[in-house]
Amino acid sequence: MCLFQDCTLGEPTPWEKLIKYDKLLQKSNDIRFGDLRDKRQLPHYSKLAFKLMTKILLTGTYSSFNKGDAAMELATAKAILKQIPSAEVVISSPFPQYDKDFYAPIPVTWCSRRRLILATMKLLMLLLWRGLKSSTGINLSILVKDTELQQFLTSDMIVDLSGDMLTEDYGVHVAYSHYLPLLLALAANKPFILCAQSIGPFKWTKSLASFLMNQAKVVTVRDPITKAYLTGIGVRESNTIMTADMAFLLEPCADERVDEIFKEENISLSNKKVIGISLSALVADKFNKFNTLGNEHNFEDFISGEIVKVCKQHHLSPMFVGHVTGPGREKDDRIICQQVASNVQRALQEDCLVLKGNYKPDELKGIISRCFLFSGARMHANIAALSSAVPVLAISYSHKTLGIMQMFSQDDNVSEIEKIDSTSFQSAIENLISNHDSITSLLKEKLVQVKAASNKNIELIRQALI
Repeated sequence: MCLFQDCTLGEPTPWEKLIKYDKLLQKSNDIRFGDLRDKRQLPHYSKLAFKLMTKILLTGTYSSFNKGDAAMELATAKAILKQIPSAEVVISSPFPQYDKDFYAPIPVTWCSRRRLILATMKLLMLLLWRGLKSSTGINLSILVKDTELQQFLTSDMIVDLSGDMLTEDYGVHVAYSHYLPLLLALAANKPFILCAQSIGPFKWTKSLASFLMNQAKVVTVRDPITKAYLTGIGVRESNTIMTADMAFLLEPCADERVDEIFKEENISLSNKKVIGISLSALVADKFNKFNTLGNEHNFEDFISGEIVKVCKQHHLSPMFVGHVTGPGREKDDRIICQQVASNVQRALQEDCLVLKGNYKPDELKGIISRCFLFSGARMHANIAALSSAVPVLAISYSHKTLGIMQMFSQDDNVSEIEKIDSTSFQSAIENLISNHDSITSLLKEKLVQVKAASNKNIELIRQALI
């Protein structure tokens, strides 16, 4: 059992940690530990140890500036702590300087996966340490003194939340950066789970991807396209389970907080039917490169024109919601949202609603829940809308979006960025408005099933720990 593997560098072993609880338990009616080293095989000690000291390391995150990323991390951490109350959850992040305060009181530790050479060096040191220890009995602990390696060695389970980043769509180097935590888990001899992800496609690293996923305790996927793809590249079908994105479990902030934000932003929704809009430079770039309309005008001009038509025809007010706010201007959705909002404002001759602040994912979900409709180029902004029973037109650049929309029987309301045009955009909006009430009812009905599927991830984690 992974829980009882020895630690290194003078760290107390799990048995030594358990002994420290002895004095606390003496006053209760629970069992006393006594000399645990003579009772290692007794199952009730194992169960008690599981209750007292389970450390789970969350990997694969990017940054809390990406609110979809943050929604997955927060929802997963909270669900684990709810179902395994005495668990310790640690978030491994490339940007702890930004994330520590954001995720507090959940501890955040630095991960090196975005610095590929350094992370690979750490992997090699861990492999060398383990090889020497197993073959010669020599514990050259200086090799694994690094804080990041210690996080892996002292964890009981690694849960990877790479979202849609286990793919070569963003480049082989990006895929490798997300393989690294899984390779570190293997090298540390720790069980790992890939949690609620959209995975693939692969070309150059297909064999490595298949190997790692077959080594996982379980791979849970959030769309049927991923499940079929993994089977096709040799991942055991028994090792892949359909669940749902963890962000569906995120609760919105209180209504009072939403009202407070609107007051701070000088936004009034009184007597307005609002269409919420999320945009991204990533989607704009794909439109400009791969959509034939990109030869005539850029994405900002195209989408501005379509929003103006929708608002005029259906008497809607647009509200722009940046769902990624950094790090850095090039990744900040608020920039493109402001550019498009300025175009729309000039055409409509009225003020557009644009969120300027950097909000938490539960706050954004509360804001999005106030919309009549939502059109999103960010999947987790769409998830916030779907789970708030707000009808969605999803602008897709990846199979992940179609997969999520299929779970709500909304695949007809997906527009691929490579194919989107004025006719398809306006027709989709018309459909959402004409069938608004029935779609809202369907979303509420489907959400019960989807949240149950999201919770299944936590049950699988719990089972893998016992």
